[in-house]
Amino acid sequence: MGIVFDDRTPAIDQYSFPLCSELSGRELILVAPKKKYTLKFEDDTLLTFSESGTAGCRCLKLADQLYFVTIGQNSTVAVIDLKERLATLVMPDMGYAFCAIEQDWKALPETRHCETDELVGTGLRWNFGSEFYSKQVYFSVDRCRMTWSPENYRFDNFPARYTRIREKVYLVDINARVPAGSYVPRGYDRFFMLQDYDKLLFVGAAFSIDDAAPLMLSGFGETDDLDPTLFGDDCRRSHFLFCRTCGILPGKRQSINDSGGVCDMSESRDYITFQDDRGNINISDEVVTVVIAGAVLEVDGVSGLYTVPGKDITDLVGKKNVSKGVKLLIEENSITADVSIMVEPGASISKVGEAVQDAVADSVEVATGLRVKAVNVHVCGIAFKKK
Repeated sequence: MGIVFDDRTPAIDQYSFPLCSELSGRELILVAPKKKYTLKFEDDTLLTFSESGTAGCRCLKLADQLYFVTIGQNSTVAVIDLKERLATLVMPDMGYAFCAIEQDWKALPETRHCETDELVGTGLRWNFGSEFYSKQVYFSVDRCRMTWSPENYRFDNFPARYTRIREKVYLVDINARVPAGSYVPRGYDRFFMLQDYDKLLFVGAAFSIDDAAPLMLSGFGETDDLDPTLFGDDCRRSHFLFCRTCGILPGKRQSINDSGGVCDMSESRDYITFQDDRGNINISDEVVTVVIAGAVLEVDGVSGLYTVPGKDITDLVGKKNVSKGVKLLIEENSITADVSIMVEPGASISKVGEAVQDAVADSVEVATGLRVKAVNVHVCGIAFKKK
């Protein structure tokens, strides 16, 4: 992963994604609501675009049949998803076009890529190479806070746009000014990153105001202790993929509760209160249970949370009951959690139980700062799939 410089010597390191040639020789017809576009890939480095004629191109592959393509040197890009037969075009003079890919004898897909706020309140450090990284905080639907290596420059606010491509895959478009001394050459001011939040990988490109060749980008994401004030007031601020306060995963906004995925502390009964010279911080006990539930459901071998003993297996926790199956005992400076789970067939019950204990302790201590006194794991059954 890293930066691929065209006709340059610096900064190609051993982690760079290779350029992809899988689209070479293909012709794609992209159908937008009021217009059709054609992309004909002549070879690995040249294509013909119906809007601008023949131009140079570069392609990087992020996932199965999912490609990021640069078209020329003027901030024109395409995200091509052959698996879902969907595409997003970004053109400097015409904006975004969310398209379906035409295929003989098949109806067009009903869904399209779309703008999203699922990333709002999240932030990660994205590594382009061994020493080059960018810290990014997506604090509103149209703004991003960003800083660069090699030094931690102050965070600046930049215009940004987020597009949902697949579940946990997003196209992030940032108009960012590069500070002097960073590893990106001066003059590059628009950055596209196709980000996979499941594998924590990305591909993309940076474009220059001087019409220089685009820099092809690739890399990986990792957690970083970002200042909580950078996230604004949205309760979805996170150090990683889910909010340590309300447990929301990007792309899973309906998986927490009935109110659209955002925790409403006013509905809870009890609060954990932290006091300092500036006032009180109140965290509802329901929020803590959701944090625990989110951590438990990420453990390999756990098929779900179990609610009431004696009920049918269909009472496993679904999308709208994620915090049930968790009980808390909150003492002065510690928490004891009782977690009832169902395990997958073939899983090692003892190892799953230990992994659940570790996950719960880590998530609660990160989210609240409280010590976890004990995690009691109750394995209530094995969830066999119905044939």
